[in-house]
Amino acid sequence: MTTKFGDTVRKLRIQNNLTQSQLAQILSVGRPTIAGYETKGKQPDYDKLKKLANYFNVSIDFLLDNTNTAYLNTPSLINSAALESNSYYKEGIIHIDTEIKALVNKLDIDNSNVLFNESPLNKGSIIALKNSLTTIIDMVKDMNQ
Repeated sequence: MTTKFGDTVRKLRIQNNLTQSQLAQILSVGRPTIAGYETKGKQPDYDKLKKLANYFNVSIDFLLDNTNTAYLNTPSLINSAALESNSYYKEGIIHIDTEIKALVNKLDIDNSNVLFNESPLNKGSIIALKNSLTTIIDMVKDMNQ
């Protein structure tokens, strides 16, 4: 019995290249709990819901299907709440390639809620942005070898 909440969590997890185990570690729960959210209609408590929203940079209303607006406007590319809860970030180390890849995965061409300068991006702009960010990752990787 999947729910809109479960479908949303699963989609966000996959968009961010996370396994159920990795998301469970971020939320400090077991993997079966994440599976329960995604497939059995289980709901997290408020603290876990808040942590999910912060990690994925979405509103709680979006997770609970009360709005179609997914992503929150944040002043920086990297959400500090996400960094604090993510085990990939140890002692202030930022894996910018992982962050950019996660951003690329969040850029869904069918999502009209992707804003740039407070205006929605069209599909062509989203594709160009995704391609540019991917090119940047490849260039930096080549330069850094």
